[in-house]
Amino acid sequence: MDFLVSFILYFLLFYFLFRFIWRRYKSAILKYISEKFQQNIHKRFQEEFHQKNTDQSEPFISSKKQGSRKTKRNHKVGEYVDFEEVE
Repeated sequence: MDFLVSFILYFLLFYFLFRFIWRRYKSAILKYISEKFQQNIHKRFQEEFHQKNTDQSEPFISSKKQGSRKTKRNHKVGEYVDFEEVE
């Protein structure tokens, strides 16, 4: 029983302390989070842009790699069936 009372008291203390800090520093916390989110998005965009540009600038290298592989392709699709209209 003693544990339950102490748990409830600590929980209430934490809750009110968190509420006080949130009310006091809400704008600064949200500004910090939004700046970090914006930096993360900017970083991902730059990486994707860089990767896209490097892939387009080296098409001859990638075609040489594909040409060196020996693959056997079977292009048999199937039979041609001619359907007649039924009246």
